Amino acid sequence: MVNVHKICKSIVLVYIAFAIGGCKSSKKAFNVQTNNQLVYNITTGGSPYNFIVEVVNRQPDLTFNYSMTNAANTRGQLVITQGDLDTAHGQFNYFGGGKDTLRRMTSVWISKACYQEIITDKKTVFEFPAGFGMKKETYSLTKEEDYTISVNGKPLIVSTLVLKNEKGNMYRILKNPNDPLVLQMELGFQIEIKEINVN
Repeated sequence: MVNVHKICKSIVLVYIAFAIGGCKSSKKAFNVQTNNQLVYNITTGGSPYNFIVEVVNRQPDLTFNYSMTNAANTRGQLVITQGDLDTAHGQFNYFGGGKDTLRRMTSVWISKACYQEIITDKKTVFEFPAGFGMKKETYSLTKEEDYTISVNGKPLIVSTLVLKNEKGNMYRILKNPNDPLVLQMELGFQIEIKEINVN
């Protein structure tokens, strides 16, 4: 005689296993490539606008064009050297237009050195321009969590690292040692990734 209870139990277990496997497969590693476009939402004291990054090169240095949908329609190009992508602690977050090459700073990404400190020491020190010098601030890892980004209009779940300083300022970093992209910041203004367009 067929044991209906066992059959039903087996079906349920198979369904659960399939569902769990489906959830796991939806979370994938992500790397920004040349010609990708990153669109961020920026909220300040005025009207919100978009900050758009178009990656021109990843090697030998990182070069990207940027534009803003603000009233000034700000546009420019930024170059981050491979050395600074490896070791810099400085953070560049204010864009005035034109072409520039950063020195001992990164922008939109953090350096691999900072990323490794976060993983190993659960904290890192960022440096921000202040007057004629740089101001150091310690950011501590508060949690790791899944975060949904939009890639070509489709949701993609990625792992992220959330950092905060003693003031409550926040960074959300893509958990990827080879591509530690900044996905969100709260530093007196708010910026958060809206979508990534991959050609």
